[in-house]
Amino acid sequence: MSLSNCFTRGDINESITLFKYRDFSEEYHRKLLFDQELYFPSLQYLNDPFEGILPIQKISEISDEDIVKMKLQIEKYTHPDLSEESLNMLREHMASNVPSIRKRYENPNWKKNVQLEIKILLNKSFGILSLSSDPVNYLMWSHYANSHKGFCLGFNILKLKSVLDMKLPLVVKYQKEMPIWRITEDVYKYAIKYLGTKGILWEYEQEVRFISILHINNTLKFDIDLIDCVFLGGFMSDSNTEEIVQYLEKVHPTCRIYKIQFALNSYDLKGVRIN
Repeated sequence: MSLSNCFTRGDINESITLFKYRDFSEEYHRKLLFDQELYFPSLQYLNDPFEGILPIQKISEISDEDIVKMKLQIEKYTHPDLSEESLNMLREHMASNVPSIRKRYENPNWKKNVQLEIKILLNKSFGILSLSSDPVNYLMWSHYANSHKGFCLGFNILKLKSVLDMKLPLVVKYQKEMPIWRITEDVYKYAIKYLGTKGILWEYEQEVRFISILHINNTLKFDIDLIDCVFLGGFMSDSNTEEIVQYLEKVHPTCRIYKIQFALNSYDLKGVRIN
């Protein structure tokens, strides 16, 4: 069917439009549409319990030199203002204490402390905007849009990238095993890989993430024309539907508005244009 009449999976190119599901009954969700505010939560506020559980390379695989590098990496990212002189002093101190560091590393509690240090570092270093490539996803409507009573905004990815500090979004990879941090691996590069990986059970989300180093647990104002289209849940009330339609007709008349409909003979959804 033509995009002008009906939306089904694949009608909009993923590289052009990405989608955010929201609950219309939640005031801070409504701000996305009515106040044009994007929120970037840190890792600790995401709903996957495995976000922040960081597998680390076994101590038996790590050389003395790499143990020192690991500790210095954490210190540099935790205290970015450290002078080169201070770093050199730390390096010498750690090098002379590698046996005790190694012994502590063999203690599970110390390993947990290292993981906690990295988790704290990730929490304060990155804000995460989670989007989906699919606006007619049955489970996404159920889980993130108040059981099909909410709404879903489609963002123009090219315009979105122009207002964000990270230009390339992460297309999340879904796999059984978590990515292990190799001690010689740069913490930042590992963080990007880690934040772009989730368990297989989340695959239905078809998630794409923008990772920001400037917006962490705060909002970013954007222009209304970043919104390409809006999808209204199949169970959204007539009054809420009318409120959104009237608002968009006033502030963004070129925005396409679709209403989700349920197929009669299958478990498929489609979006039928209503403006």
